[in-house]
Amino acid sequence: MLQKAAKKARTKPQVKGLFYHRPSSQYFAYIGYHKKTAIDPITDHKIKCRVRTTCYFGTDPTEAVAKFYQVKGEWHRVIAAEREQYEEQKAWKSANELPPPARFKPIWPKEARDHRMVRLRADRVKQVADFFEDEKKQDALNLTIREAREKYLADCRARIGLQAGKGINQNSYDKHAQNLTLALGLNTNYSRSRKPIDVDRTLEELKHDDYRDFVRFWCDPAVVKSERTGANYIHAFKRMLDALKVKLPEDVAELFSLKIRTGTKIVRYQPVMLKKLLGCEDDRARLFQLMFLNFGYYAVDVARLRFDHITDAEGNPYAGRGEMFITRHREKTRHQNDFATTCYVWPETQALMQRLKAPSNPSGTYFLSQFGEPYSVKTISGVVEQVIRNVGLARQFSVKQYQKVGASQIKALAGTDAMHQYKANAPSAADKPYILEDFSILTAALKKLRKKLKADGVL
Repeated sequence: MLQKAAKKARTKPQVKGLFYHRPSSQYFAYIGYHKKTAIDPITDHKIKCRVRTTCYFGTDPTEAVAKFYQVKGEWHRVIAAEREQYEEQKAWKSANELPPPARFKPIWPKEARDHRMVRLRADRVKQVADFFEDEKKQDALNLTIREAREKYLADCRARIGLQAGKGINQNSYDKHAQNLTLALGLNTNYSRSRKPIDVDRTLEELKHDDYRDFVRFWCDPAVVKSERTGANYIHAFKRMLDALKVKLPEDVAELFSLKIRTGTKIVRYQPVMLKKLLGCEDDRARLFQLMFLNFGYYAVDVARLRFDHITDAEGNPYAGRGEMFITRHREKTRHQNDFATTCYVWPETQALMQRLKAPSNPSGTYFLSQFGEPYSVKTISGVVEQVIRNVGLARQFSVKQYQKVGASQIKALAGTDAMHQYKANAPSAADKPYILEDFSILTAALKKLRKKLKADGVL
């Protein structure tokens, strides 16, 4: 009797949650959960479920109790770490107006299944971090295409203005976001009879045929007339997949390899054409065109011109007399260049700039709209595009052609160095000391270009 009572006492430790398995003479406990993949006998599909984790602690009762408390402590640390990750994800999705994550259900990291091995605290922390990294990748696959777009664009927005090659400028972001929205058929005025892809499917569900149909949709001339436009939409989708680290099937990469026929897109210098454009009655439209041609600007450069950009030839604040210059970073190339350009302002451009400049304002912008707000890029482009349509040059000339015409003429009149300064290109390392430090090269070139325009009756 005494032997049986002693054996019974040894096999029933006085610790809540710790059990004795009589056939194997081992102590065990149910601590935490882990994921298990099984095959549904009806559909043959893989299903994932969360099951209790059985932890074995050997046959010695004293060691079993010590290991029990150790593993239980590790489980609480896993819960704390996963809870913190869950709350961060929940806050991020709420801020980006995405559906909330599923209910919090902590699980053991995959590498921590064997709880009979004693690991150091540092090893455990690394295992948890690796586990969360894998979960992030899995989360991306669980997103629908619509949700993936929102997540990707939120990441892009966070990069606006960053330096050291990690940033993106606002104009580039706006254009890319527009291309991606159009590529997925998510624009509000989408009117085609069919969609390029089902945006409510998850990324994990996409197969080779889905990618093939998407690419073929935007390569179909019946859908989009411009070959370049279709390619832009396809590449915008591919960039999103790459940024989210979506692993594509091996034979899908070839689908996104496109061959675009490129032709000459630089309009030949034609004084008669430029005279028609610059002869418009709207002083505002004439000013914007002169700035495009004078400085090689795009609409975004005009919209973001500030009072402190107006300088003399040395880059110092303009005193109000004599020749006027503009010293600033070009918006189009500021993410890859670390220098500002100094451009000579033609007297014709200067006169209109001073006549139409805004009063001092909180934004510091040189021009304001009739509503007292800084111009948007679309407004400036729209004003000039209307002039182009009015003179019958639609589809023959565009806002960007002013810079191309100016650059081609400056190259012919003053050489390649002056053209690079005009376009604010990133010169080679060998050329930088000779090109960037002396903007008198560009000033002389711009004066030559003005002289030619006057001789040809354009100005």
